[in-house]
Amino acid sequence: IVLLAIGMAVNGGMGFIMTEYTQVVLGYSPVQFGLMFAVMTVLTIVGAALAGGPLVIRFGPRPIALAGLLMIGLSFLSLTTISVHGNFVHDILLGMILFGPGLGGGFVAASVSALAGVPEHESGFASSISTAAFHVGGGLGIAILTTVAVSAGVGSNPAVVMVTGFHAAYWAGLVFVGVGMIASIAFLHRPRQAVTTGSVTQLPDRRKDVA
Repeated sequence: IVLLAIGMAVNGGMGFIMTEYTQVVLGYSPVQFGLMFAVMTVLTIVGAALAGGPLVIRFGPRPIALAGLLMIGLSFLSLTTISVHGNFVHDILLGMILFGPGLGGGFVAASVSALAGVPEHESGFASSISTAAFHVGGGLGIAILTTVAVSAGVGSNPAVVMVTGFHAAYWAGLVFVGVGMIASIAFLHRPRQAVTTGSVTQLPDRRKDVA
């Protein structure tokens, strides 16, 4: 559920809505938007590296996932103020700075929790389920947020209609974040090391050697 919610936020909010806003409303080229998006990509890698190493080991996946989702929520909150005549620095940069490490940390923490303690012969199945949840969430996020944006847009100017619709879409995206946080509290626990029978070495019985 956590990965589903993160996928909905990533593809719906930052993937589709942000692309439409920067290229259609603000008029940036695909290359320019790609360079802007690189800021979030780098921060996602940083967040994933921290969460996948010292943070999850020390604190467990639940607080890291909650912190990541909180950063995603704050990112969406900052993006509810985008304007028709905005620019990258004033309207988008803060949202990307918050979203990047939130995505990296939240995704890794949820993935660690999903795979921890799973028997080796079922690890592939568990991994495929978690990956599918993320991508299904992405499709649902695009569908839901696009529907909200189209339905909520008002105004006589097409750009104004799009931006007011995007405001509503980002507010709706906060619902995804809330669902993910509730699921983190309910389902994510500190991983326990699974002991398999194949990893246990049997000690020889020396009792027969005792005369």
